[in-house]
Amino acid sequence: MRSLATLVALLLVTACSSDPAGGGGALQGGSEPTAGAPVNGGGGGSDEGTGGAAPALCNSGLVYTGADFACMSESCCDAANDCTVNGTDVVGCLDCLIEGGERCQLLGECHNTLCVPVDGLCGTTLVIGADERVNACAEDSCCDEITSCMAEPDECAACLDVGGGEVCDAVVACVVANCFEKESQICDSGLTYGDAAVDQCLSDGCCAEYSACTAAGAEIEGCLDCLNGGGGPLCDDAIACTDESGCL
Repeated sequence: MRSLATLVALLLVTACSSDPAGGGGALQGGSEPTAGAPVNGGGGGSDEGTGGAAPALCNSGLVYTGADFACMSESCCDAANDCTVNGTDVVGCLDCLIEGGERCQLLGECHNTLCVPVDGLCGTTLVIGADERVNACAEDSCCDEITSCMAEPDECAACLDVGGGEVCDAVVACVVANCFEKESQICDSGLTYGDAAVDQCLSDGCCAEYSACTAAGAEIEGCLDCLNGGGGPLCDDAIACTDESGCL
C-alpha cells in the first residue's frame, strides 16, 4: 500500500548504482504492490497490493512480491533474516529499507548485485522495481532525465532511494507525470495500490475501513505504518476487508 504523497519515495527505491550499496536500495516497505518490488510485513496488510497470500521471504517475516522472488529466496535468505532478526523486528527492517541504514545494507546489496537484471533503463543500470509497465513507460518517456541523472550513478541512486533531491528530481517528476495513475485512490483515504481497478474495487467494498484508517486522508502515515507492520488496531479492519474482498 502506498500513499499518494509517498508514492515516489516508495517506488523509486530500486535504483541501483554501478556500485550497489546500503540503504536497502531495491526494496521497499509494505507494498509495491505490484510496482516497486514490494516488501511488506508478514501477517496481512499488503502495501503494494500483496494481500495475505503473497509468499514469505525465508524466515524473515517479510512478504515479498517482486518478480525476482526465486532469486531472493535462493540468494538473500541470510541477509533478510538478519535484517528482521529472524522475523522478530520486521518493522525495523522495513524502516531501514525505506529510509536507508546499516541494518539493511547486506539485504540491499544482495538484491542489487544478485537479483536485479544487468540491463537497466535507457542503457543505464537504473530500474524502477519489478513493474514492467512502469519501467517500459519510463524508458519511453523519461530517457533524457534518466541518462542525465545516471551520469553520476551513485549520487542518482542515493537521491532516488530517498524519494527525490536536486540530482534526481527531474526523473521523479517525469515518471510521476507519465507513468503513475496519480488520480486513483481508495475512496478519500489518500492510499492507492497504483492500480485503478484495484483501488476502485476496494473503494466499492472497503471504503469505510480505509477511510477510518487514515481519518479520511488526514493521517496517512500512521495508517501506512500499521499496514506495513502487518496489522494493529488502526488498520486491522482494512486488512481484513482487503483479504476478504477478492480485489487483489
